[in-house]
Amino acid sequence: MEALIHFLIYYNDKIIAITLGVFCLLSAIIIWREFFVKKEEKSVTANFDFSQIEESLKKILNQTNTAIGKLSNAETVTTTPVPQPAGVSTELTKIVGINTLEGKPIKDIEGIKEELDERAKLIEELCAQVKKSAADLSPELLEKISDLEERLAEYEIIEDDIADLSVFKEENARLKKELETIKIASPQMVDQFADAVAQAEQKATKAADGDIAVKTVVAEAAPVPVPVPVPVPEMKDNIFAEFIGDPEAEEQDLLAALREIDTDKILDELKDIEVDPRVGLETLEKPADVEKMVSDAASLSKKG
Repeated sequence: MEALIHFLIYYNDKIIAITLGVFCLLSAIIIWREFFVKKEEKSVTANFDFSQIEESLKKILNQTNTAIGKLSNAETVTTTPVPQPAGVSTELTKIVGINTLEGKPIKDIEGIKEELDERAKLIEELCAQVKKSAADLSPELLEKISDLEERLAEYEIIEDDIADLSVFKEENARLKKELETIKIASPQMVDQFADAVAQAEQKATKAADGDIAVKTVVAEAAPVPVPVPVPVPEMKDNIFAEFIGDPEAEEQDLLAALREIDTDKILDELKDIEVDPRVGLETLEKPADVEKMVSDAASLSKKG
C-alpha cells in the first residue's frame, strides 16, 4: 500500500496528463460519432428511393405475366434484356426465372406456375391447420390461464404474508431492544421500587399508629361516667334549702342530655383529626375532666 502511494505521488503529473489525454480522445470520438456518422446514415437513407423500387417491381411483374402468356403458345421465346433499375437486387430476377443481364431465354415457365400453385395450396393448408390447432388448443390454453391466475392469487397471498412477517420482525426487534434497555436499567428500577415500598410502609405505620391513638382516645372518651348524686345532709334549720335544687331532677336532665349526644358524628370527626401518638399518650396519662367533656359533647350535639 505504501509503495502504491509512493508511486502515485512520484508520477502524479504523468498520471494527470495521461488521464486528460484519454478524456480528450474519448470526447473527440463521441463528437465525431454524434455529428458525422449520423449525417452519413441520413444521406444513405435519403438516396434510397422506395417509390422507384416499387415501380421497378411492378414493371418486372408485368413483364413476367406477358412472358408467361406468350410461352403458353410457343415452347421457347427469346426476350430482350430488361434494364435493371438502380437499387434492385438480382435475387428478384432469380425468383421469377429471368436473367436480364445475360439475355438468356426463359425456360420451364409451366413448372414455375405449377410450383406456385402448389405452394399457394400448401399455404392455404397450413393456414387451415393453424386455425384448427388454435381451436383445438383453446380449452388447454384456458386451463393454463386459469392455473396461472390461481398461482398468481397464491403469490399475492404469499406476498401479503411476507409483508406481515416483515412487520412482525420489526416489532420483534423493537421489543428486543426495549427488553435490553429494561435489563440494563433493572437494578436502578429495583432500588427505586424498594425505596418506594419502604416509604409506603413508613406512611402506613404512621397512619396505623395515629388510628390506634384516636381509637384509644375515643374508647376512653366514649363511656362517660354518670355523676353520682352527692347526698346533701339535712339541715336542721333548713337555711339553704331554697338555694339547693332537686338532685333527682338534675340527674334526669343530665341523662337526657347524654342521650341526645350523637356519638357516631363525634367518632367520624375524630377519625379526620391527625393525632400525634406521643401527645395522645400524654393526654391519656392525665386525669380526664368529665365535666368539660360533657359540656363539649352538649355543645357538639347542639351544633348538629
